[in-house]
Amino acid sequence: MELWHPSIKRLFTVPKPLHCRQSGKNWVYVKNGTFMISEEAIKKYGNVTCEYGPFARIDDNSENSWCSNEFLAGVVLEGYNIVGDGTTQALLPILTGHTDLELPEARRGFPGAKPVDGFPWIWKDFADAGYVTQWGEDAAGIGTFTYRMLGFKEQPVDHYYRHYQRLAEAKYYENTFDSASNPNRVWIL
Repeated sequence: MELWHPSIKRLFTVPKPLHCRQSGKNWVYVKNGTFMISEEAIKKYGNVTCEYGPFARIDDNSENSWCSNEFLAGVVLEGYNIVGDGTTQALLPILTGHTDLELPEARRGFPGAKPVDGFPWIWKDFADAGYVTQWGEDAAGIGTFTYRMLGFKEQPVDHYYRHYQRLAEAKYYENTFDSASNPNRVWIL
């Protein structure tokens, strides 16, 4: 099925604007590439600690294109076994604890297929524990759970990169993309 087929295109919607709670001055900010906590926040909340640990699946093809793990400060899964053939089959067990055969049908064009919202995603457990969650991929048009599968009907995590990415990719291909010379990672946050 082609990417912009009418049965797929109707699933694409313009996301609602993100409105963060306005409770005064920001108490976190970035200065010269360094994450900072404001003096006001420290006075009000005491010793505030924040941790961010990016998670990256490194395979033979992508390992050479990444910077060193020391730079990323991420988690590299060494010695894990891919349970199926392809990215979806490799990530589903990590993110849900189940193989694609153990989960409800979600593939496009298959009888009874439904979006993947009901899968037991690990980020739901993190959100329930009070963590802020994030999911992003290389390209919106070939997303792991949106290309062959029906994708998400509802926003799956707190910070879902696909909304921005879809709009930015459209502008890029129209040659009208202008992110004020900021790298994509600045716009993600």
